[in-house]
Formats: sequence, C-alpha cells, structure tokens
Amino acid sequence: MIETTICSAGPQTVSVEYGTGIAAVLQPGAADPEAIMRRVAERHGMTSAAICGHGRQRRFVRARWDAMAELRAAGLSLKEIGFLLGQRCQTTICHGLKNHAKLMETGPF
Repeated sequence: MIETTICSAGPQTVSVEYGTGIAAVLQPGAADPEAIMRRVAERHGMTSAAICGHGRQRRFVRARWDAMAELRAAGLSLKEIGFLLGQRCQTTICHGLKNHAKLMETGPF
C-alpha cells in the first residue's frame, strides 16, 4: 500500500502493482508508464489506445480512472498523466482521481 495525495482531496491509500521498467522520459525513477497502461488495458479487456481515446462509455471511463490512479501512485504528475492519456488537462485528471477514489470506497469495478 502506498499513501499518496490525490489533488486536494487529502491523503488516499492506493494499492498498486508496479512494473519493473524505468521511464527516463518522464521522471527519473518512476515506474514505466507504458507498462502500467498495458497492464490496466489488459485488466479491463481493451487496448491502451482505447483508454487514451475519447470514449465516454462507462467501461472506458472507469479504465481511464484506474490508469490515472496507478500512474499517480507511480509518481507521475497530473500534467504527465494528462499527456499520456490523450492530452487531457490536469483538472480532468484531478477529477478522475477523485471519482476513482469514491468508486473504490463503494467497491471495485
């Protein structure tokens, strides 16, 4: 379990399985974001491109929220996560992280 701050919602506890790669492109020492995206996509039965797309169906949105939470727990900034998830702004990422935290309180996907 890792304690991380999600936007201004206060500390949240997030359980994350880390990849083994290192992404020098974003932050030195951060987990490999592409590996995280592949793992989340596989878990949700879709492609990474579908998660990064503009689909607004529940299955795409929840997979996107899951990816946001894992990427944030891996140490990426809101801007970096937004860039990886299809050029989304950091406010969108913050909103998604808050919704993911609420969803995890009520039960898993």
